Amino acid sequence: MGQTIEGALKIAAKKTNTPLPEYLAKRTAGEKWCYYCRDWHPISSFGKNKRKADGLDASCLNSRKIRYQQTYEPLLPELSRRGQRPGTPSRDGDKAQARQKVNYAVQTGRIPSPNSLPCTDCGHIWTEGERRHEYDHARGYGAESHLDVEPVCTICHALRTNGVEI
Repeated sequence: MGQTIEGALKIAAKKTNTPLPEYLAKRTAGEKWCYYCRDWHPISSFGKNKRKADGLDASCLNSRKIRYQQTYEPLLPELSRRGQRPGTPSRDGDKAQARQKVNYAVQTGRIPSPNSLPCTDCGHIWTEGERRHEYDHARGYGAESHLDVEPVCTICHALRTNGVEI
């Protein structure tokens, strides 16, 4: 047998150590109990949580912020998810890391987008709707050459990849 709404309200009032009529009055006045700081706050002080019955978190935003600040530990650079962060050692032959480093360098503006440069092999200049340009690791994926790349169009990149010279 399931729980009734009246029973759920009685349990919630008991958890807040508040009589049921007072609990209902506070809820209708637009307040909610924070289970972290143990106080009543306006509903606007709570973040959304679609898994909760009322659609709001059980703790207020300020309490969550304080709790986060108390428990925060910065991630060591060598344990970071993105291999392109400064301080992360480059790995020889790691294609994924080399590509991530190039993508990060483009995003941060350290190197220009390959579409803004002509193809190194055929001189093709990219325009909207045409084949795009990519960076090619022409000197391999060694740690020292992760950012040593050349802009080429997709056709020339495919020819390079298959070992065909133009």
